[in-house]
Amino acid sequence: MLFACAAFFAACAFAAQKGDDRVSDAAALLLLDRAERGDTDSKFSVAMSYAKGAKGFPQDSRAAAKWFESAAKDGNAFAQNFTASAYAKGDGVEKDPASAAQWWRKAAESGYPEAMYNLATCYSNGFGVKPDQREAVKWWLKAAEGGQAAAQLNVAALYLNGSYLPKSEQQGIFWLKKSAENGNRDARTALAGYMYNGFAVPVNKPEAARLWSEAAEAGDLFAQKNAAQMYYCGDGVPADRKKFARYTLLAAAQGDLDSIFNMGVILQNGDGVEKNPEEAAEYFKKAAARGHKGAIKILEAAAKKK
Repeated sequence: MLFACAAFFAACAFAAQKGDDRVSDAAALLLLDRAERGDTDSKFSVAMSYAKGAKGFPQDSRAAAKWFESAAKDGNAFAQNFTASAYAKGDGVEKDPASAAQWWRKAAESGYPEAMYNLATCYSNGFGVKPDQREAVKWWLKAAEGGQAAAQLNVAALYLNGSYLPKSEQQGIFWLKKSAENGNRDARTALAGYMYNGFAVPVNKPEAARLWSEAAEAGDLFAQKNAAQMYYCGDGVPADRKKFARYTLLAAAQGDLDSIFNMGVILQNGDGVEKNPEEAAEYFKKAAARGHKGAIKILEAAAKKK
């Protein structure tokens, strides 16, 4: 037992000497030792730990990039994608668009949908490669088929616009739905608009309200305003002043002028929330400071009553 303990601490000391003297955690030392010995999964884990400053490792973008690239050279597609991102951003390495595109290609050819999307975007924008929209479309299609939500949204737009793909509302809506189902906020916002207006799909206002609500919670301003309007008017869904207030508040927090004014009215009247004249006045002041005529009139009228 004493021999085993001695061997354990010896291994830790060896790893620290060989690797990084900033690492002292026993588990981290053993992981680093396995990475130094060439284990690909350990290399990737060490890279992630340096990137996050977690599991006993200091946050160090250079060390993270070094280990990501080492695992990438072993053929790890996830590491290849991270290595590409590092070169694209200059994160821990010198910025190098050409190297970024090369590593994204390796990961894409290994079947990683996220890298397929990134490689397509390189071709679309001419980042590290010569611009080639047809090559971009090829990789967006592959990524979409692999379940990558942003690629599915792009493919939907290409079909709906007839750009580099045959114009097809059926295919466009198919991929838009796929993207929305996979949680893409912009896809949910767009699909809700089609369903609300009956464009390329039957009118379905309850589903539009659901999609706009989901996108609203994810931070989409357009969806926040539309969801608020639907619940205020009871347009295709039961009127719900609490939801109206909720989505108006979210839009106001993003600086939307009309929503800031509307929050003042909501708080002044207790419409879906508890009345709060003081807080209402603050919203009116914010709106008035940006020139909202309704807010200016309310504040002028309040001043005359004093």
